[in-house]
Amino acid sequence: MPRRNLIPLTLLAVLAVLTAFLAVIGAASAPTATIQVQNATEKTFGTPTGANSWIMELVTSVNVGVGTANGTTERLIDYSAPDRMVVYDVSGTSAKLAGVLRQPAISCVLSSYTAMLQGQGAWQQKGGTFTRTESLAEYSARVPRANGSNCEALASTAQGQVHETAIIRSDYLVAARAQLVVPTHGTQGETLVFIRIGKVPVRTLKP
Repeated sequence: MPRRNLIPLTLLAVLAVLTAFLAVIGAASAPTATIQVQNATEKTFGTPTGANSWIMELVTSVNVGVGTANGTTERLIDYSAPDRMVVYDVSGTSAKLAGVLRQPAISCVLSSYTAMLQGQGAWQQKGGTFTRTESLAEYSARVPRANGSNCEALASTAQGQVHETAIIRSDYLVAARAQLVVPTHGTQGETLVFIRIGKVPVRTLKP
């Protein structure tokens, strides 16, 4: 082989090895923001989902225009794995029993919460706060809701976006929020704030 062809082939081989090396380094580097959110969600809800007990504050808000049922609802949810979920309506400093859920309703609720944090959209990280935005169609097609005796996700045909936030401390998911924005219909929000996960008080977790 003529000597003048050796240099380009050698450089090509070196570049190929370098590319493969960088790929390995990238795969072995610190977890991406998306993986961190997935791992934290699993740590909070347990493996399989529902293996951990927890106490959580759930805040839902609706703002869809004048003359409609706008407002905010606050509930306290006490989940004891694997088959008891007690829901309280909260008003000021008082709480009133709203109901007790059993299976299969519990599985539907857990699926709804964990599905909020799944999907293909990449999360952006700033400290312990993770954010992303996806289409309403993608979000609604993934997150199931109770529909009579069924638990299913139904893709919305409305044009809108969902702004999502997850907060992680000590590798636990401690809060999550989804705000649905439809230009012609207003906004709806759902915020999960954990108070206790298993035997761990969230206030003791480090950022």
